[in-house]
Amino acid sequence: MPSHRTPSRSTRWRRTAFASVLVTLIAGSALWAFGTATAHPETISLLPDDAVPAVLTDPDSRPVELGLRFRTSEPVEAVAVQVYLGPDNHGPHLATLWSGRGRPLARVQLDGRAGDGLKVAKLDRTVRLEPGRSYVVSYTAPGGHYSTDEHFFDRPISNGPLSAGENAGVYSYQPGEFPRSTYRATNYQVDVVVRPTGSGEEPTTSPTPSASAPPSSAPPSVSPSPTT
Repeated sequence: MPSHRTPSRSTRWRRTAFASVLVTLIAGSALWAFGTATAHPETISLLPDDAVPAVLTDPDSRPVELGLRFRTSEPVEAVAVQVYLGPDNHGPHLATLWSGRGRPLARVQLDGRAGDGLKVAKLDRTVRLEPGRSYVVSYTAPGGHYSTDEHFFDRPISNGPLSAGENAGVYSYQPGEFPRSTYRATNYQVDVVVRPTGSGEEPTTSPTPSASAPPSSAPPSVSPSPTT
């Protein structure tokens, strides 16, 4: 958020001039703040933006889908995906927002390169997320060597309306498939970015409960290689 700075005040100003300037500044600040809030609504993500993964490059080199299972306590709009790209995590990286039953809701191709650190990419559509439902955000690491934090999800975490339970980090060795497997409560450094509902200019897609069967390709029983 932009910082608000109070203009310096001079005792040499006459009382009437000071009052006039002060009223003008207050009115202008209020209008500026209102306009900013309307044009650029506040967004929030679940994971800390300034966190550095404990393991920048996992030795696992297999193509893999890496994700985060999360919920929201109030209606919000998912607008973007965040992914931490370590020095050997080469693309292309396709990120997907899924319903809790494995239905794709939105996607985006990340334009970041290996070593870029935290990258944010706008989803191809805005999706309304409802409380009481589970969602997954994931991305494909085609050459493995992703960044991780083991035991990060040993306990639930939350930020604002967003929350993730134990073992919220999920994966699948079928890239592009809905990730379900877990390993050592690992955080795979993928996150969702949301904003309050009704604050954007784009039309929203409201996912309805899906009765369709989950993807036919079951995740393999093997787990990602332990990090070192």
